[in-house]
Amino acid sequence: MEDKFDFPNEIPKCLESNVSLKHTTVVAMIDIAEAFSNFHKEKGDGKRSRVVFLTTHGFVSGDIMEIAERAEPRKTDLGYTVDVGTYLYHSRNVTLVEEEKKGQLSLSDATRFVHLKNVTFASLTNTRTPLDEMILFTDQILGMMIEQIDTE
Repeated sequence: MEDKFDFPNEIPKCLESNVSLKHTTVVAMIDIAEAFSNFHKEKGDGKRSRVVFLTTHGFVSGDIMEIAERAEPRKTDLGYTVDVGTYLYHSRNVTLVEEEKKGQLSLSDATRFVHLKNVTFASLTNTRTPLDEMILFTDQILGMMIEQIDTE
């Protein structure tokens, strides 16, 4: 079972010099929210900050997950699980490297993504839908804001 999670850490050549201004801005906003959260923690006011993304269909918020160096399977009560964002990232890279070796790669976009857990999607009609996880492609983000939420 673990073999399919053992990805080489190889970046495809087509992505080596790829920089997404939108993704870089998203990462900066996440860093600002984290700094605000640290300030709240020092104050002990029971709040934290998080980024809320505006898309064409509504608002998306949740816990932002980092991409790990390895997609390690973890044993749970239901069997094995793996971090979805990390698995997608490494699986995508393996596929791109294989296609580059065949000489058959014609990349049509290089959109980055944000992996979220404990997600709330609030539609523009204010319908709220909780989701366990979500992959949000950065080209779908129209704007961002930081909200303060209670930690209790």
